[in-house]
Amino acid sequence: RLAPQEWARLCGIGLGAGFGLFELAAVLRAAPPVLRAAGVPLLAAACERMLGPLLAGGATASWVAAVAAFLLPASAAVVWLRGRRVRRRVASELWLGERTVIAGHEVVVLPIGRPFAVSFAAAANDETVVVSGGLLECLDGRQAAAVVRHEVAHLRLRHQRLLEVAAVVEGVVGWLPPVARSVGALRLAVERAADEEASSAAPGARHDVRE
Repeated sequence: RLAPQEWARLCGIGLGAGFGLFELAAVLRAAPPVLRAAGVPLLAAACERMLGPLLAGGATASWVAAVAAFLLPASAAVVWLRGRRVRRRVASELWLGERTVIAGHEVVVLPIGRPFAVSFAAAANDETVVVSGGLLECLDGRQAAAVVRHEVAHLRLRHQRLLEVAAVVEGVVGWLPPVARSVGALRLAVERAADEEASSAAPGARHDVRE
């Protein structure tokens, strides 16, 4: 029942906070043996007294948690850097396209027959909407304008940040069913939010988006 943009924002917060809590739980579970191995037994004992029942499973579980506490942020960094490299590579190849203006926005038209449209930000001040020539061939002018408004809405609403969070969390712990469902909900929410933005441009715009 929420507005799609609020739905998307809450999904992003949920995924990010959930991942943070997962990491915090691993750090706390691993703390006593790691502190003891580091030569601070008093602090390790204090942690054991505070955490109490959370430390079930013995030393083996603690060291497994320590490995997880290291691998989670390391894996997240790898996934994030991989996505950043892909965006930069795509940005470096946009010279292949022809720049034109659709619905008042500059668009790069790539000479590709398969219909598609995408928006992405390679850097903070480098936001681009890309469409294929095949898309423009199968849509009329009003429909093409609706697609461009939809992609511009993704940029204006900063959906890439939410989708980056989703991609990182999915890339690390996407095997967990609640994570997979939450990522799917977020991706649906950002598309609905962009559709609502594109539909509010003018009378008849909603019909164009639907078409």
